[in-house]
Amino acid sequence: MKSLSAAAFVLLLCVTASTAQEKPAEKTFSLRSYGDKAQVALDEFAKQLAYEVEAPLEGDDAGGNLDAPCWFAFKDVSADKAASILSFAIGLNVVADPARRKVSARAWPGAANRSVKGYDVSVLASRYVDYVNRFGAAKAADAKAEPDRTAAEYLLDVIDELLVKDDWGDIGACCVGQRIMLNLNSAQHLKVRELLSLLMGDKGGASESLASERALRETLQKTAHEEEYAERPLGSVMGSMFGKGRGFVVAHAMALTFSEQHVTRLKGANETQADVLNELALQYEFAWGAADGLVRLTSREYTGESGYRVFELKDLLERLAAAYAGQKTLPGKKGGFEGDIKSLGGMNVIRKALDLLSESAGRSFSMLSFGTRLVVCGSAENIDAAAAILKEMGFEEPRDD
Repeated sequence: MKSLSAAAFVLLLCVTASTAQEKPAEKTFSLRSYGDKAQVALDEFAKQLAYEVEAPLEGDDAGGNLDAPCWFAFKDVSADKAASILSFAIGLNVVADPARRKVSARAWPGAANRSVKGYDVSVLASRYVDYVNRFGAAKAADAKAEPDRTAAEYLLDVIDELLVKDDWGDIGACCVGQRIMLNLNSAQHLKVRELLSLLMGDKGGASESLASERALRETLQKTAHEEEYAERPLGSVMGSMFGKGRGFVVAHAMALTFSEQHVTRLKGANETQADVLNELALQYEFAWGAADGLVRLTSREYTGESGYRVFELKDLLERLAAAYAGQKTLPGKKGGFEGDIKSLGGMNVIRKALDLLSESAGRSFSMLSFGTRLVVCGSAENIDAAAAILKEMGFEEPRDD
């Protein structure tokens, strides 16, 4: 493997000047690592913050390795966003704690920078009750007794599966009446508010991360690529393509691959950055998308945070209810149908069809539902494929006001 440049790591701290009438601008960070050890990145981040580095405790570095290489480049981001990108690149939770003036990198994020907030979900809970009463199946007579769960608790499940997963640590999540209580940092609270806002909207909508990925893909498809490479580390190729512009970050699990795999490639005619990235992704078996405004490079099996779209499917459910009612026969008839949209599972009718059709088309996305809202998570391309399937079922895209 060719040696990496001694100048592979540069960190700049930028403070934007403000007018006398404005609050002082937040400090922003520009940082890059082209295969350097994660420890170097952590040390430099702490140095610019004027904090100390708090080393992982013994056995507390599961999932990451501070001696492993990391690949990323970003500029003009906040300390919180810089910590988020570093966490992704080194496989540990990087936390900058202003109260203790320390930067830590551990398997679990801890409780620093968190606050408890209660989210009033009474409107969403009421809509969920309406959905269950209109489209929900009856409980099976022989089903084992299960504890009743409230609409708020079902909504908390959606938040947990879509956003929290196993990445946010112990957040004390619970429901009190029609409030969901969460102990999160400011960036995590922002993501919860975004999801609740999209679920509240009459038309659903796309998450900011999905919109960012869509914009990135469109930009790369329009940006010409005019470089050629000779035995260059794959990570260095990413740095050449994106390091000085929009930035990039390689997932920790793929960092060694981006260090050890070398690229030799001649310049193609009339090719774009998207063309080259797709070709390299196919050759070296990685996937790409967007995160925090950067090009995000992951394994094909990556199941972490991704963009999502909320679909409001009440009108489609009503049409399906009528369609099944039109096929109902008199009771006891051979070859007849005595069910309805409720007995078939309401939203499950749509989800099962999406599962079957997406699998047959080689599309991969995950789904969650809450009442008449369906949340589809994945890449922009796969979410668009899901939308196309829904249209074939009878879904109509909401019209602009």
